[in-house]
Amino acid sequence: MPDVIIDTVVASNIERNLYLTTELIDLNPRMVVALNMYDELQASGAKLDYKKLGGMIGVPMIPTVAKNKKGLDILLDTVIDIFENRNKIARHIHIYYGTVSEPEITTLNEMIRRSNDVPQQFPARYWAIKLLEHDKEIETLLSHCSDYNKWKKFAGKAAERIEHQTNEDIETVISDAKYGFIEGALKETYTEGTIDSNKKTRYIDGLVTNKWLGFPIFILLMWIMFMATFYLGAYPQEWIELGVEKLSDFISGNMP
Repeated sequence: MPDVIIDTVVASNIERNLYLTTELIDLNPRMVVALNMYDELQASGAKLDYKKLGGMIGVPMIPTVAKNKKGLDILLDTVIDIFENRNKIARHIHIYYGTVSEPEITTLNEMIRRSNDVPQQFPARYWAIKLLEHDKEIETLLSHCSDYNKWKKFAGKAAERIEHQTNEDIETVISDAKYGFIEGALKETYTEGTIDSNKKTRYIDGLVTNKWLGFPIFILLMWIMFMATFYLGAYPQEWIELGVEKLSDFISGNMP
């Protein structure tokens, strides 16, 4: 695992982009969040108490605008502080996965921790969560462990119990808990803006993805491109033919 991870988040769409951050939190890395395109968040009229948010989730957050290189010096200084254990915000927290899932995660976590041959690059709790989700890559990584079959059997039964009690599949239960964690943190730190800076983009997206208009618009654009290829392509074709003709005349006139 890297010494320090820089998790780049698009600030103007923070709720959706923080989902990856929750995935990283489960890995327990040393990490800083770069809130990129922060100028767009401000332009929309939104307000984010990023210092409070960072304190709540145990990850320092630095506003940046990469295109203007704003905030990059502070970001790099923060990376150094985290690496040298000087940052007071950086700490590990556990995302709470609910009263149904947590006991199962805790039990599986303890089972994995007691193993002598489990890979050490990730924490046991992370392995436990991924086994509950039936993550194939994680199952492959752990398959060489002496207690793997016991863990997989427990994870399968635990996932069934969770799904039975929640009436949701295990992946949905875990992802809903992550989004709940994000929503709860943003509720105390984020206020949406009143200015829709992406109104034009959203309008265009709405047109081209419309159930009834999307396909005709696609056909129209393809027809325009097709016709443009012939009409606009005719001009350079004439120039090329004229050039070849003049070159031929020149060569013919200068040959002995």
